[in-house]
Amino acid sequence: MDNIGHYAFQNCDSLEHIYISKNVTNIGENAFADCQDLTVFGYRDSFVENYCNENNKNFIAIDDVSSISIYKNPEKKQFINKSVDLSGLILLVKLNDGTSFYIENGYSVDVDYYTNIGENILKISLNEI
Repeated sequence: MDNIGHYAFQNCDSLEHIYISKNVTNIGENAFADCQDLTVFGYRDSFVENYCNENNKNFIAIDDVSSISIYKNPEKKQFINKSVDLSGLILLVKLNDGTSFYIENGYSVDVDYYTNIGENILKISLNEI
C-alpha cells in the first residue's frame, strides 16, 4: 500500500499507535483528523515523518527504537497447542535516547515455540498500514 485515503481514520480517537511503512507516499486530507493521542511509527527522512511534522502528529522513527519488551504479563497464561494466551499485554518501548513509553493496543503477538530449549519466543508486530 502506498496511499492512505482522505478521512481514512478521522475521528478514530481510540487510535493511539500506528506503523506506516516507508512505501506510503501519499496521505489524504484529514486522514488522521481528531486522532488526538496518535503516535506514528515510521522511518526517519520518509514521507511519513514529513507528514507528521507538517500536521503536528507525534512521530517516532523506527530507527530510534532500541527494544520492545513485555511490561505486564497477562494475568492468565494458557497454553493451547503450543501457543499462549497473550491477551492483556502492555509493551514497553525503549528508545535510543533513553526515553520510553507504553503500548496497550495496535499490535499483534505471535509465539514461536522451541521444544528443544523449552522457551517461548515472542514476535511482536505493530499493526501496519
